[in-house]
Amino acid sequence: SFALDLSPWLVRDDRSPPPSSRDEARTEDVAAMAGIPLEDLATLRAFLESNTNDLAYIDILKEVAWPGWEQLATNIKSQIRQAGFTGAVHVKYANKETLSVHK
Repeated sequence: SFALDLSPWLVRDDRSPPPSSRDEARTEDVAAMAGIPLEDLATLRAFLESNTNDLAYIDILKEVAWPGWEQLATNIKSQIRQAGFTGAVHVKYANKETLSVHK
């Protein structure tokens, strides 16, 4: 069994409107780097800073959209076969991942 991690090629889809002020720009830059909408970022920050239950945790769901991934899968399989591999090659697209963050 062999797995190829393509996560280094993932980039954030930046379709947010331009900020209206300088402070808002800084906050949006932080949110853009995290990939979390501003409303959710504020909720997450409040939870982590003010929740007094040390056993509390939060699940963060990461969703990935990769338009045209089928073409990439075909190209990867082709390259593997051209390198001489004769076994079965299966490509799986996993677009969701959950991360649990404990306080």
